[in-house]
Amino acid sequence: METSEKIKNARLKYLPEKISMLFIAEAPPAAVDRFFYYECVEKHDWLFLGIQKVFEPEKADIYLNSHRPPFLKKQMLENFKRKGRFLLDLYPTAEIIKGLSLYVGNCIGTIEQYVAEGRMSKDTPIILIKSTVYDSLYYPLRNKGYNVIDERIPFPSSGQQKRFAESFRRALKKCQS
Repeated sequence: METSEKIKNARLKYLPEKISMLFIAEAPPAAVDRFFYYECVEKHDWLFLGIQKVFEPEKADIYLNSHRPPFLKKQMLENFKRKGRFLLDLYPTAEIIKGLSLYVGNCIGTIEQYVAEGRMSKDTPIILIKSTVYDSLYYPLRNKGYNVIDERIPFPSSGQQKRFAESFRRALKKCQS
């Protein structure tokens, strides 16, 4: 099975019936064995850990301290799904090809499909992760009437983990107001 198909299948496995909160990141990692929705990730997994440390800090610590057992990541992903949380990527693969408008259009098309299916509404909070994603999607989504949260959130790696957690928490508070 092709890598892009594996990524798609892993993501769809955790697609909630009703999305209560949508996150959009930039792209799956270049090292595809570290994809957010893969249950067996032995190292790095920056985005998953950054998000989990905000939502389930105790469980994230147990996961890390017990050497990342796949069954525990699966439990956290199932809980993420059960709470209606879902992560999309602006780009389908780490290999970003020119033509940003195509990717923006495809991403918005996916969101519009979820709205048409009744999986989410325009009021569903959308949190954009990474400044490139914010710069690409904030105004197009806002101009279409979506509840996109106005918070620039850095990617949680390369020393940005603390800034990510602070920005992510602010974004979550804005979802509640």
